[in-house]
Amino acid sequence: MTEIEQCLQTIKYHFQSGQELSAPLAYALYGVTDFAKVIALLKQEGYEFDSYGNKFGYKVFTLKSINTPFNQIECIINYLQKHKTINKIEAAEHCGCLRLSSAIKVIRKHYNVITRYNRDNKFLCYELVSGGVR
Repeated sequence: MTEIEQCLQTIKYHFQSGQELSAPLAYALYGVTDFAKVIALLKQEGYEFDSYGNKFGYKVFTLKSINTPFNQIECIINYLQKHKTINKIEAAEHCGCLRLSSAIKVIRKHYNVITRYNRDNKFLCYELVSGGVR
């Protein structure tokens, strides 16, 4: 297994959680020396990115969308469309997502999702507003 294959899954989670990533940061966090190859592999898998140059001259990437058959974000969207609300326990049990707030940040780029506090179980709950799509 190559260096890139070993940390590709971790980098996928990094992007899916709504965080930005640049070549120096990928090297510092994950030891990736060929960041361009990582981005190319992710694009082959259906990931789409927005990018911009930062003040240090590095290209910074953020996740725009994922066009893969199934992933955590897609699972959460499907769950919201079916049940209208989701909390962190449901996201972990049904979608394997341990960072729901980060996934919601990505989902909000395309769907109207509001945050509610559920007093019964004291968890934040995310609700898909009727119509949903922005």
